[in-house]
Amino acid sequence: MILSQFKDLLHGHGVVAFSAMGEQFDPHRHDAVEVEETTEHEEGAILQEFAKGYKSGDRILRAARVKVAKPPQTEDIKEDKGEENDGE
Repeated sequence: MILSQFKDLLHGHGVVAFSAMGEQFDPHRHDAVEVEETTEHEEGAILQEFAKGYKSGDRILRAARVKVAKPPQTEDIKEDKGEENDGE
């Protein structure tokens, strides 16, 4: 009962939760706590939301904590790094 009253109070002052799923990563609205290499999603796509964000009007009070997609490194890059270390 107290939680619902608290939520009503925040909503009355214009504080609302926002969802990040299905959006592109925006460092002003999202906090990337995890990155996953994948070819199934485009770079910067939000794959999972760990905690909702909250805003009041256009002002972000708490950024949403999310997992973000990143393209995998290619084998060429890994091989180049390995060759550089062998020569030293």
